[in-house]
Amino acid sequence: MQGKRDKMKGKISTSVFTPLFLGVTALALTLSGTGCIIDTSSSSGSCADNRYVTADWTIVRNNFPLSCTDAGASTVYMYFGDYTWSFPCYYGGSGGGTSPYSGLVEGSYLTSFQLTDSFGTILSQTPTTYYSVFHCTPTHVPTVTFGVN
Repeated sequence: MQGKRDKMKGKISTSVFTPLFLGVTALALTLSGTGCIIDTSSSSGSCADNRYVTADWTIVRNNFPLSCTDAGASTVYMYFGDYTWSFPCYYGGSGGGTSPYSGLVEGSYLTSFQLTDSFGTILSQTPTTYYSVFHCTPTHVPTVTFGVN
């Protein structure tokens, strides 16, 4: 009798749990496909739309913050790999600049910033460093501090 019960128990377990297991597996596979669209071919789709760069900046003289007007500054240039973007200086205090181009290719980019006056004279510039663009994620450059005389 014991042997029959074990065999029957096994059959019941298999018949009840197999559909349950398959249902849970199907649900897990369905849910794993949600979120970021994987983009391996071109700069399109919602994942690529999230690959952009933002930066904020401040201007200081002798460790005291200055406005763009007080510094005589008008434009901030962001050099990001082969890209160059310019932003009005006053954007620095209101969230900074965001690259006008999304869909940047994932990887590391040689990056630097310049602060210029209305004539294009460089008032301050940063050392060159690398920042990375990751999959489906914006790149936020830490606040850039321009020191001026």
